[in-house]
Amino acid sequence: MSDGVCNAYIVDIWTLSAYRRQGIATTMVKMLLARLQGQHVYLFTDDMPQFYKKLGFIEQAIGMGQVSATCIGRLVRGTDSPLGFPPQTLKEKAR
Repeated sequence: MSDGVCNAYIVDIWTLSAYRRQGIATTMVKMLLARLQGQHVYLFTDDMPQFYKKLGFIEQAIGMGQVSATCIGRLVRGTDSPLGFPPQTLKEKAR
């Protein structure tokens, strides 16, 4: 995800076990980074730090986060809207 200006976020890169060690994840990350030139790319992962270091990522101790109940509610309700609201409701909230 990117704001299109200066910040982008990557949350884990996973490859199906049968397709690992074929360069797929490396290619995906390189393709993403090529489209994000000039942006600060934040990586959120706790797995395979050596993989990401080879791609130029540096470990940082700063960060915060939360799990939104809205996301969990959306999964339970099966809605497609990003916040669990019907699209029209989102348009109204944006006004």
